[in-house]
Formats: sequence, structure tokens, C-alpha cells
Amino acid sequence: MKQKILNIIYKFLKFCAKRYIKKHDPEIIGVTGSVGKTSARMIITQVLDQFLPEQRVSTSPKNFNSELGLVFSIFEITEYTPNIWSLLKNIWTILNKLIFGRSSYDILVLEYGIDTPGDMEYLTSIVEPDYGIFTKLDYVHCEFFDNKKHIGEEKKILLEKTKKKTYLWNNDEYLEKLFSELNGEKQMFPNIKDVAFKEKSKKLKSEFIFNNTKIESNILGVENLEYIALACQIFIDMWYELHLDTYHFQIQQQPGRFGILEWIKKNILIDSTYNAAPASMKKMVENTFDIRNAVYPDHKVFLVLWDMRELWETSPSKHLELNDTIIHADAIYCIWEEIQPLFQALEVQSFEWKFQLFRKSKDAWVALKKYLESSNDKYIILFKGSQNTIFTEEALKEVLLNKSDEENLVRQSKDWLEKKNKFFTN
Repeated sequence: MKQKILNIIYKFLKFCAKRYIKKHDPEIIGVTGSVGKTSARMIITQVLDQFLPEQRVSTSPKNFNSELGLVFSIFEITEYTPNIWSLLKNIWTILNKLIFGRSSYDILVLEYGIDTPGDMEYLTSIVEPDYGIFTKLDYVHCEFFDNKKHIGEEKKILLEKTKKKTYLWNNDEYLEKLFSELNGEKQMFPNIKDVAFKEKSKKLKSEFIFNNTKIESNILGVENLEYIALACQIFIDMWYELHLDTYHFQIQQQPGRFGILEWIKKNILIDSTYNAAPASMKKMVENTFDIRNAVYPDHKVFLVLWDMRELWETSPSKHLELNDTIIHADAIYCIWEEIQPLFQALEVQSFEWKFQLFRKSKDAWVALKKYLESSNDKYIILFKGSQNTIFTEEALKEVLLNKSDEENLVRQSKDWLEKKNKFFTN
């Protein structure tokens, strides 16, 4: 009975969302993929907002990408607790906006996430994007899918439903095949050249060349720069032009997504604690080496790696695939059970590193802080891991120079802190 009522509510909310989009007719940018959806969505929104100051570009500040989340994003609802009273309150807000509200945005950037087969068909039945984006494909959140290809088949529905133009990430054999099969206007992610990272007053900056135009930004990570270039390409495809020789984009960094924090002693901390999947884990390690080589050549690389979750039976092999990527680090901490196959592979290679396996997060935090306080070496330290029962961000708190930076970490709301305190107490 409860499920029947929920189904009725979902259908009603879907109807409201479709009517609202039809009434106000904004440009819709849809983002899907296994890795980088939220980063792409937030960066594209902010770049377009800086390009188009006279228009309103909207996206949800929350990670709303499910059946309910997509509707809430359309109506710019940002608060929801999974209970009937919160749902009824939001339904009332939706009805008021649908009946009495004016259009509050010209461009809406939406994130389309899937968990089970059929999800993307449902999401695109709510709203089809004008511009569709497929970020990296990876074997993650895969409990209900047989393999990476099946995940891709589900996600590509977004591109098939896209009205104007689709964009696919480069350097993926499956996506290149998918690209060749798609109809309509399409493009792989635009190329960027001459990527460089520089430090000034303890702040790192990035720059690159896109279409003979110099782009500068305050964010790091090659994939994030690719999202900036993609936003520039979308801006051009909306019948605009780049008139300046140089553009600078100030992007608000999302917590836990490759941010630089102030460090104890002379160590540099890279916060990539939001979540982890094979492709993102590998890329964040590569980004760490890139920044070390470009800006801090006298620093050693310290990788603090928790295991990756939601890989199911592929977990041992996916962790082992990281071996060649991390093997050149100077120190490695491996934490939790599923990363043990990788640690064992490192162990038998007999390199003279500082590396250790921890079965409890708190043991790793204590050991890390003690070691950094006693060491005379300078490190650039990457913190990376999945979120469920891991909470990598809590290790960062132990080595921050300024405790006030704790509020800039991911999952620091009252509810999250209570949940984590209960978990680590038990």
C-alpha cells in the first residue's frame, strides 16, 4: 500500500516538473557518467554563469540526481529529509511555484544518476536535455548491472534523448564506439593544451589553452580543466563567441573534490575525500604527481588510500589495477579490508618505502599525525577513499594547520557528524 502511494506521488511530481519546464522553456544541460558528474555539473554552471551575467544559470547545490532529486532540482528545492512531512512540504512548494511562480532561470544544469536498469528512461521522461554530456564510464555502483558495458548502455539513453548536441569524454574505447553509433550533432570533449600549474602566496593556479584562447582558473586537476573547456564549448555552441585572448574563471571548489588545504609543517594536503572509484582513484594519484612535478619538485608523495566500495566481486582486481599508478609514491598508507590485495602486492615487491596497512581508520590517523610531526621530509599528501563507513575526511582533520578549515571538508553537517561519531564510537 505504501509503495502504491509513493508511485502516485512520483507520477504527480513528474507531471508537475514536465509542466513547469514546458511553461518556462529553459535550456537544459544534462550530465551523466560514472565519475565526475557533480564536478562537471558545478563547473559548467559556474563558467556559464560568468560568461552570461545577464542570464540566470541554475543547478542544485545538492547531489540531487534521482527520481525525486531531478524534480527537486527543477523546482530549486534544496532541503529534503526522507520522511512524509518533508515530502509534503516540498509538494506544497512545488505547487506554488508551478501555479504562481515566474521563471527563475534561463539555463538549468541537471545531473542524471542511475542505480538500476530503467532509471535513465524514467529520468529522461521527466525532461530531455538540449545538451547531453557523458563523463567517464567506470564499473562502480554496479550491483544491478553485469558489467561496464551494461552501465554504459543504460547511461547512453540520455544522449539518445538529447535534442541538440551531445558531448563524450575522450580516451575510452567504449565511449568512442558509442560516439560512432550516435545520431545527431556530437563531439568528444574538446582538447586542451599547455596545461600548467603555478603557486603564488600558497595558492595554486592552473592555466591551459582552448581554441587558441588562454584559460586561467583557481581549480586543479586535468579533468576539471576539461570541464571548463567543455563549458566554453557549450557557450560557443549556444551561438556565442570568445572575444578575449584570456579568460579567468573563479570556481567555488566543491568539498572533497581535489582541493588544496593548508598543512602542518611544510606538508601539502590534497582533499579528494568525497568518494572513490577506479578511474577517479587513478586520476587523482596522477594529478598529485603532476602537481608535485610542476610546483613542488622537492616534496615526496604520500598516498593515504582507503578502499573503494560498491565494486562487488570485481573489488580485488580493481584494487590491484592501481598498483602501477601508485608504485612510484614515497609513502603509502592502505586502510580497510578491501584494499588488502593491493597492499599485499606492494609488500611482495620489496621496495624501500614507508607503507603500511591499517584495519581501522583511527589507527591510521594517529600514525599519520605522529609520523608527519616527527619527519623532516616534506610531503604532498593525497587523501582518497570511498565514503560508506570510511569517512576519509576525518583523517584530514588530524593534520590541518587551521581547525577552521574543518567546515570546508565534505560531510560536516550536524546529521553527518552525529552519524560518524556513532560509527567510530562503536
